[in-house]
Parts: sequence; C-alpha cells; structure tokens
Amino acid sequence: MKIFHNTHHAQHAGRQEMFRGRMVDCHEVPERLQHVLDELARRPVGSLHVPATNLPLDDALHPVHSADYLDFLARA
Repeated sequence: MKIFHNTHHAQHAGRQEMFRGRMVDCHEVPERLQHVLDELARRPVGSLHVPATNLPLDDALHPVHSADYLDFLARA
C-alpha cells in the first residue's frame, strides 16, 4: 500500500473542531501525526511517500484516486 504524507501536516495545530454537533479540542494535532508515523514505521503496512508539491492539482490527484471518485467530487 502506498501511504502519502505531507510534511507540512505537522504545522496543523487547530484548537477546536465540530464533532457530533459540539465544539471539542481538535483531534488533528502534531502529536497525533507523530504517533501515526511511529506506528507506520513499526508496522510495515506500506511504503511512505511525500507527494510532489510542484504538480498541478489534477496531475497530483489522478495517480492516487480513481476517475469515478474524482468525478463524484467534481459534481458534489
């Protein structure tokens, strides 16, 4: 399995988010990312890739997602 990781994700440190209709502390914090990366290193479930940042959006999405899924998103 290919696993994609954007190195900028560690900069995401939201304070609150909506969860089940109420505001709660944000689940996506740098510590959670590190925990996930540590577990991926411990369990060989796939190869970790950093996506290219200089590609146009369509060129970056098509190798990763099916055409049907991208069409669904475009029409949603």
